[in-house]
Amino acid sequence: MVWAVVRTGNKQYRVSSKDIIVIEKISGEVGHRVDFTDILLLVDDGKVVLGRPIVKNTKVKAIITGQGRGKKIRVTKFKPKSRYLRNYGAKKKISTVQIESIAGS
Repeated sequence: MVWAVVRTGNKQYRVSSKDIIVIEKISGEVGHRVDFTDILLLVDDGKVVLGRPIVKNTKVKAIITGQGRGKKIRVTKFKPKSRYLRNYGAKKKISTVQIESIAGS
């Protein structure tokens, strides 16, 4: 079993082949191939390769399967005894990616 820890959008994800992950929006259209090169950790049948800071000569190949917006996040500001209440919301832009393979050392 091969799996890796990938850094994208300032977040880290544990991925293996055929996984589908939801990440922050990356450029590209649905169906385009993406290569992740910021591999922080690679595990290949119990053999662990730790990157310092990244594992060299390793990439994770993936396909963009969807582009969209995530769940709405509601934020409320409230100050007691002053009749101050403000609500607003935001939706984060997301990409859905399916991991094809992990190629590395």
